[in-house]
Amino acid sequence: MRIIKRLTSKRAVFSLVLTLLWGSHLLPNWAQAQSPGNNAVYNSSATCCSASSSFIDASVSAASQGTDLCATIYNIFASTHGNPTYPSAGAVIDARGISGSALTCGSNESPWLSGGTYQPKASVILLPSGTINISYTWILPNNTKIVGEGASNTGSTGTVIAAASNLTGPGVSGYPLSMIQFGDSTATGANCGPCFRISIQDVTLNASLVTSVHVGGILNLDSQELTYAKRISLLGISGIGVENGDSTSASGPQNAGPYEQIYYSSHTGTCAQIYGAGMRGIHGITCIGNTTSPISGGGILLDSTDNSIEDVFVDGYTDGILVGSQPSTSSRAWGNVFFNINGGSTVTNVVHLCGSTGTSPCPTTGGTAVQDASFIGVTSGNSSGKSIKDEASGATLADTHVGIYALGDPFSVGYSRFTTSRTVPSWFTGSPVATTGSACSAATGSIYTATTVAVGTGTAWACVGGQWHLVH
Repeated sequence: MRIIKRLTSKRAVFSLVLTLLWGSHLLPNWAQAQSPGNNAVYNSSATCCSASSSFIDASVSAASQGTDLCATIYNIFASTHGNPTYPSAGAVIDARGISGSALTCGSNESPWLSGGTYQPKASVILLPSGTINISYTWILPNNTKIVGEGASNTGSTGTVIAAASNLTGPGVSGYPLSMIQFGDSTATGANCGPCFRISIQDVTLNASLVTSVHVGGILNLDSQELTYAKRISLLGISGIGVENGDSTSASGPQNAGPYEQIYYSSHTGTCAQIYGAGMRGIHGITCIGNTTSPISGGGILLDSTDNSIEDVFVDGYTDGILVGSQPSTSSRAWGNVFFNINGGSTVTNVVHLCGSTGTSPCPTTGGTAVQDASFIGVTSGNSSGKSIKDEASGATLADTHVGIYALGDPFSVGYSRFTTSRTVPSWFTGSPVATTGSACSAATGSIYTATTVAVGTGTAWACVGGQWHLVH
């Protein structure tokens, strides 16, 4: 037994020596291959290991620099503080390991801005969970994607970007202040008008601490194709939650979108506005204003052509979606389609279509009347409200639910229009054949076409004064 124990002990020592010798051969190569923040990957010869500049761990740089999140990412872009040369094609910057007091950004500072110098570098930035406090607008350059750890309707979990009470931005006259801005055709070093491939997802934006000025959530004035926002919560935004274009840049953000799965909650401000040139719409938005004292005007403003708006719930505004709110020829609200639009109990008009003249919140003069708008599934949660108020054609639909409403082009005598609603004239078909004087529950002016006809009874009937009358 003693001999066996001695042999076993000698084998263990021999194995340990071999392991140390083998490790001493490999470790120098590992150490030599690495750069601060770069992950190790197999090289082109399939041997281990080389530094990967395409995936950078920002927490390594933060640990060595002792700076905040914004300064850490900026120094990676600028290739300073021991960081290797940043690849011109861009890289994935993983900041998920940064936490605690480092989750902050100072005055006039962002991941791309420091000391007045802007770094318009392409990247995918992975943000950590927790609250990131910012004091200056994040202006995202070309080819930039921000990915958080999830959005929250309460701002208590996931990635939260919170605006400091003294938030400032580019300060360009006529441009609204926002927390996130997609490109900027006027900012020094950030000029990319038009921009492309800018996006943000899985993040909460909270501006509840800003009370001295109106501040928006996401502003897009210049970015076009492959630009979007997805799974975003907007809390305490006193300006516009998601704004695509405005009077200073009507065509800059054309073809952007869609903006998807947006949650907005604020007692002031507007959930979203699309202005000017057409884009790919809003697909999925919950828009909560002041449900105690509804905000006058629309929760969503549509002043643009060729958009799709779908899966919407609005409450806390007098109008859910206000179409044609701006008196401008550059903001014609023509050719839009709407699917599954829902209004809460405090909304007076789930959809409000403006004419060339009207009453506030529509333009009182100089408006461009809405036309070629199609709606499928509009539902009101207000028993005394309206599903659709159409000032362009003069129709008001008091129905709780409307399956189809299609407004066409204007003619000298009125608009072309079709709807499943019984509160405005429409076209019905079926059997049995109507007879003169029989009760008509449709609106006066509606047409009924019989699909089965007895000899001599006719095929077309008009509803006048609550009764069907033979037309042909």
